[in-house]
Amino acid sequence: DFRPPQNGFCSAKLKGLRHQCRRTEDCEDYMICRENNSTKTTILGSFSRDASREKLCLCDEDSGYMENLIENHCNGML
Repeated sequence: DFRPPQNGFCSAKLKGLRHQCRRTEDCEDYMICRENNSTKTTILGSFSRDASREKLCLCDEDSGYMENLIENHCNGML
């Protein structure tokens, strides 16, 4: 939701695209929590650190959802 944390805590209950997670239930709709595919790049470029074991909320590509890099969310296939 892009609001600053209050007292060190974020008010958002679900995590957005490419946010760290522990399980799929932590992620927004159409996303799953899985290990980062470090070969993908984002608008910010590729990750400079070795994040291959880091779990992130990523689009559920197996169900047809693809990453929209411009708007930073998942789009369904048309």
